[in-house]
Amino acid sequence: MYKWVIIGGGIHGCTIAVYLVKSGKVKPDELLIVDRYEEPLHKWSTITSKIGMDFLRSPIVHHIDLDPFSLQNYIKSTSGVNGFLGRYKRPRLDLFNEHCLALLDSISIDKVWYQVEVNDIRSFNGKWRIYTEQDHLIETNNVILALGVNEQPAFPEWTLPLRDRNPDKVKHIFEENTDVTAEVGDVCIIGGGLSAAHLAVKLSTASKRKVTLVKRHPFRVHDFDSDPGWLGPKCLTKYNKVTDLSERRLLITKARNKGSMPQNMLFKLKRCQASQHLEVIDDQVITASYKNDKLQLSFEENDMKEFSMI
Repeated sequence: MYKWVIIGGGIHGCTIAVYLVKSGKVKPDELLIVDRYEEPLHKWSTITSKIGMDFLRSPIVHHIDLDPFSLQNYIKSTSGVNGFLGRYKRPRLDLFNEHCLALLDSISIDKVWYQVEVNDIRSFNGKWRIYTEQDHLIETNNVILALGVNEQPAFPEWTLPLRDRNPDKVKHIFEENTDVTAEVGDVCIIGGGLSAAHLAVKLSTASKRKVTLVKRHPFRVHDFDSDPGWLGPKCLTKYNKVTDLSERRLLITKARNKGSMPQNMLFKLKRCQASQHLEVIDDQVITASYKNDKLQLSFEENDMKEFSMI
């Protein structure tokens, strides 16, 4: 019987695990992290590497440890380099990842890690029973779901018939087997947020091929993906008074600067556009089809274009 079981070993699951152990709320043998992957932070590491992220968007005080200055002190003591960007001291990705792994090693993450797929969770006599694909029953007092959204990639409806016909030509960046660097033809990226921007910069600078970024709105520039007031009483005082979970979710959704990016990423995109390796289109896709092994997209305002991959 465990005191706490965390399902999901990504950034949030690992943050909670570090908090529970280092705050003394659980002993290591009272905690279990259940995840489908062999090691912690698998999806985080995979996706950030895939899109070519170099610095995080978040400030230096955002990390998985309890001490706000833990990451800053770690970088200063171990690297001896300037691992920060801008006035908010955004950390370099590789140093952020090193800090995460060092923290997880300090709580002996390997001893509380269980690689398995969860099939079902049921309440039983005031406790919880977790059923896995290997018919292993796990019992616990408390369950935390830290599943993230990476396992449910969102596709525009017009892409679905194309994927049914040829899934290798239409992929989501969150999918495990997506390797856009191997594509030799012209690539179309759908999306106007930070992940799309990172990928557009990576692909348009790594080769001489043409990359087209298609988005439905002008670039939205924000330093962070939500107001920093959500770190403290400015925004949390009112939020904590809301007890209805559906209403809380609406507040969270409204607070997010969805589909936005910081100013420095916009500058990178502009430089790629100036080099003629990146085209940016603000438009809505109307129809999509195959012709001669090419993907043809028609738009509301722009001329039809052909791509080898979306």
